[in-house]
Amino acid sequence: MQRIEYFIYDDENRPRITVTLTEECGVYCRGIAICHTDEMPNKKAGRLFANELALHAHIRKDNAVMIPSYVVLKHCKRIQEFLGECIYQFEYNATPTYHEMAILCKRR
Repeated sequence: MQRIEYFIYDDENRPRITVTLTEECGVYCRGIAICHTDEMPNKKAGRLFANELALHAHIRKDNAVMIPSYVVLKHCKRIQEFLGECIYQFEYNATPTYHEMAILCKRR
């Protein structure tokens, strides 16, 4: 299983959103962990949670409920730059974004 992880930073340069994208047998799954603005960002906890969500998508072969855009935008204005309009907490058979494809191509 191939996996990439990256962070999306808020306006104060704190890692507010953690994204994990996994690929197995040509199927991509994405998990997104969002750190609440009242919490201190913790990269390790974000990675663990995002990895767990991506694995959950692989096991269930399903998507989670879509995260409302106003919730996500409150945490990080740049998220649409990375993930586009449709944001699921976990997503099965996800289409990698341009940003994710660039990371995957660098690793190959």
